[in-house]
Order: sequence, then C-alpha cells, then structure tokens
Amino acid sequence: MATQYISKSTTDLTGALTTDNVVVFSEGSQQVTGGMDQSGLANGLAQLLLESRFTGTIGGGAAGPLIVDVDVSPGIVRNNAGGGALYIKPGGGNTLITTLEQVGAGATYVQSGGTVTTAGCARGMLSITTDVICTNLAVIGGTCIQAYKATVNTLLICKGGTLRTGRGITTGHFADKCDVEFSREDTSATLPVATTINLFGGRVKWRGGNITTLNYFGGFLDITEAPADLTITNLNGTSDQLAASGLTMAAGGTITSRTGAVITATNVTRYVGTPNMYFSGGQTFNM
Repeated sequence: MATQYISKSTTDLTGALTTDNVVVFSEGSQQVTGGMDQSGLANGLAQLLLESRFTGTIGGGAAGPLIVDVDVSPGIVRNNAGGGALYIKPGGGNTLITTLEQVGAGATYVQSGGTVTTAGCARGMLSITTDVICTNLAVIGGTCIQAYKATVNTLLICKGGTLRTGRGITTGHFADKCDVEFSREDTSATLPVATTINLFGGRVKWRGGNITTLNYFGGFLDITEAPADLTITNLNGTSDQLAASGLTMAAGGTITSRTGAVITATNVTRYVGTPNMYFSGGQTFNM
C-alpha cells in the first residue's frame, strides 16, 4: 500500500490510480472529468481522501461518477474538501465502499448502484440515490438526503443535522438536535417502515408506515401527516411525551391524524420519568 497525491492540475485519472493505494486530493480547484471508470483496479483502493484545501469537483454531469471500489482495509472515503463535490459509485469486483464520511464543506453524491456499508455526515451535504444500498447511516451535522430503496438501513443514528429519507430502518436512535423526516414523494407508493425507533431528542417527522416498537422518551415525534393507516405494535414512553404528540390512546386504541389516517397502538406502556435505556451495539443512552 502506498499513498498517491493527485496534482492540482490533474483533470484526467486515466492510468493515475493504483490498486490497494491511498489516493489523496490535497489541493486544487479543478474539475476532474477523465478516467472516471476505475472499476478495473484489481482490488480497489484502501482510501480516497479529499483534504480541506481541495475545492474542486470529481465527476458529475456528462462525466458521470467516479466508479471505484474502496474496500481494501481500512476502506475509507473521506470528503473533507473545502468546497466542490465528489460524485462516486461503488464499482469494481465487490461494488463496495466500506466507510464513507462527509465531513467538509463540500458535497458527496453516491449514485448509480453498489453498496456503502457505513456512511456518515457531519458537515456539508451527503446524497444517496435510490439505487445505492446503505447498510448503516450516521448523521451528526450537515444535510443528508437518502432516496427510497426497499433495502432498509440496518442502523440509523441521528444526533444533529438534517436528514430527509425515504427508507425504512431496522433500528434508529435519535437524540440531541437532529431534524429528521421519513417520507415518500409519492405517498401512495410503498412507505418506509421501522422495526425499532428510540427517540430521546430532536425532531422526527414520521410520514411512513408501521412501527414495531417506538421508545419515546424525549424530543418530538410528529405523526400528524401520516399518509395512510398504520400500527405501532409496542408504544413505550412517558405520559408527557406521548401526550405532546397526541398519542393518548390506550392499548388497542386508535387516534386519527389530520390527514385522516388511523393510528393504532397494540400495546402501550407509559412511564413516570425517563428510564435508562441500553441498546445493543455499544449505544448507551443514560437520560
């Protein structure tokens, strides 16, 4: 494994990248449009790093995205650029990016297929199109837009920033100052669903479908624009939190949203005060 620094005058990556290497864009404001298809690299890259003095654009428009696997350990794409944009498609033998981090002032657009195992957004903008699988997603700042895909996020963590997503989740943790909306542009299409939502802070607007377990101990859940009837199988929360969102029904009871959707809670547990909640995967919320 070696480190390759891309010259600030480089606009064509044909023959410029070597398999297994760390590739760094450390400075420059150029638009890189040539040699976008790097899927032929034998093993993909170990890292693709855009540093703060780089403000250019890689891919996009007629050039399409940079097509490359970044899955040689540690397998990191980190966009810390001071501006500009990275257009990228996981493409190669595994069509995989292991970890993608949007941490700079620019933007990252993941598009046209493939899989990102873990994506994170702390600053700038991260866009994930409908044809990209994203297994785990963390948003602590900036703006993340994630289009609908039937393959859900296995783990979603939001502690800040803005997230607009059309995808369902297996487990979601929401805290601090996050601003989240689950919705589909076409409300008659398949809606995102959730297995477990743990809400401790921030704001979550739910314009999705069924929720298996909702643990509601902080923040605010807006369910008033539910586009269709839905069921919350296990509804757990403090009396104050549930009342704030209008979730006042008893077990087996219903309420009606302002859109006319009927929301049913199968099992309801109300708490006085907020219990400590411990989750698998190392996440601990002591409230």
